Amino acid sequence: MRAIKQTGSKHPMQTRTQSAIIYENPPIDEIVCGIRFNPIKQLQSGHFGILWQKFRDNFPITEDQNLLGPVSEEDLGSPDKPVLPRVWFIHQNENELIQVQRNRFLHNWRKRRPEDEYPGYEKVVENFEKYLSHFEEFLLEENLGNLVAREYELTYIDIIPKGHGWENLGDLVKVFPNLLSLTKQSVLLNGVQGINWQTIFGLPNNLGQLRVSIRTAQRIPGNQQIIYIESKAVSSGSYKPIRGWFNTAHNTMGKFFSNLVSKEIQEKFWRRKS
Repeated sequence: MRAIKQTGSKHPMQTRTQSAIIYENPPIDEIVCGIRFNPIKQLQSGHFGILWQKFRDNFPITEDQNLLGPVSEEDLGSPDKPVLPRVWFIHQNENELIQVQRNRFLHNWRKRRPEDEYPGYEKVVENFEKYLSHFEEFLLEENLGNLVAREYELTYIDIIPKGHGWENLGDLVKVFPNLLSLTKQSVLLNGVQGINWQTIFGLPNNLGQLRVSIRTAQRIPGNQQIIYIESKAVSSGSYKPIRGWFNTAHNTMGKFFSNLVSKEIQEKFWRRKS
């Protein structure tokens, strides 16, 4: 992959995945690797068609979507021209997704069917780097400039369905024993009808933030009650090497998650091996 111009500085990071936590049946519903960069000012709608040719063999479906924030006036482009959308390139198996907008590039893996197997962090981040390199080649070929990175992101969405260690929201302390330890004796816990909890932690060496949110929801289709956990790491700048930042974020998130959810659920339903 061509070197992305960096605006940040070097920090001590983990260049290898050091997490020893392995699940045979992980609760991962989606993972996103992304980069936000200075807007590609010369990018026009016609360029998306040219870019699609690099992915079309495996990503034959496209969709236009609303922009992901944050976006500034600079990100939106000239005020006298229409705003370019965010474009999805969808893999033929529907599990993989590439998202492109004037100031962002993201790669998702999504669980679309119960039998879909999560390929693992290493495979997802390798694909992200591969697809990003194709995007950089496209920018070079079309004389659109280089990427100037602003920040990276790594997001995990985990789902704990009803019946996997809990039957009603009064059982939340069984799912999150450390998070809810202060409420174990609270009679109010039996009357809980929903949760929406959020907090922010710092990544090691001031490399960014880890934002964790937990809420109850209904899975569609099926109307199954679930606990929805979103863990999103965002860098505080751009760093070398890129993989080092992703590995640090990944390992930090793994350790936090393993301490957040009860060991019983991890071992019984996710078959934790280490």
